[in-house]
Amino acid sequence: MEYVRYCPKCGREKIYRSLDSFRANKDSLLCRVCARKEVFSKKYPNKLVKLLEDTPEAYYWIGYLLADGHFYTDRIKFTQNGIDKISVENFKKYIEGTCDVKYDNKIDQASFSVMSVDVIPEIMKKFDIKSDKTYNPPSKEIFENMDIDLLAYLFIGFVDGDGHIANLHNRPDYNLKIKVHSSWYGALNVFIERLFGLSGYVKINKQGYADVTIGDSQILKQFKKKYFENIPFEPLHRKWDVIDLNYVGKYEQAKIILEKVKELYEQNYSVKDICKTLNLTEGLVYRDIKKIQNEEV
Repeated sequence: MEYVRYCPKCGREKIYRSLDSFRANKDSLLCRVCARKEVFSKKYPNKLVKLLEDTPEAYYWIGYLLADGHFYTDRIKFTQNGIDKISVENFKKYIEGTCDVKYDNKIDQASFSVMSVDVIPEIMKKFDIKSDKTYNPPSKEIFENMDIDLLAYLFIGFVDGDGHIANLHNRPDYNLKIKVHSSWYGALNVFIERLFGLSGYVKINKQGYADVTIGDSQILKQFKKKYFENIPFEPLHRKWDVIDLNYVGKYEQAKIILEKVKELYEQNYSVKDICKTLNLTEGLVYRDIKKIQNEEV
């Protein structure tokens, strides 16, 4: 005859072959799998619960993990290569993890795993994260309803994982690119529309990936100036330092000049006076006035 108990954590059956064994293990409620996980959690404590806080750093790490982390029902694994290995140590420090970071020097890789039977399901539920998040991302409503500033910090983390910021070939201009699985199309649209006010920028490229490029240096500088001035954590400087707040590209310079011409034009300055005041050619001023007049139509 068999005697059965059920694990209060996972519901798995615990089968005993005799009544004596059943009675002897009456205080051992957890199944072997859950018991091992509980022992591991006690041996290697952490403060993964910090990822449930509505703080800039918590959302930064959620964004980074959405890009480069692996979520399981009771474990998160975070792996980085090359100079970005420092992010693995920073994540461990943030959650006060006690497991060691594992290094593989052959492939220049660092990885860190953290376990929590209770907290990880809460994190996955809060942010609608699935184990196959690469092909099944959180619903776009999660990002639509998120506080705009917290969304920005999540985006910064996402870019640190899956984004690319670089100067253009032989030019000081720069752009920000993201290329991910096509299932992320809706989420990317929310990022770009809410944070940058840009519509129609996300495309599905020929390879079938969701692809977006932001090449307006003024927009990128505004974003960086707003969210990096007093940033409470260390993002990947090798990426974000490319956005030079002091650089003014030709397109941004043209916008600045247009605004100055518009200001004087609306004050009834003559073309000659505008040219003299701003040290511009008549051709450039007439071109800008034509743009201004078209805006008024």
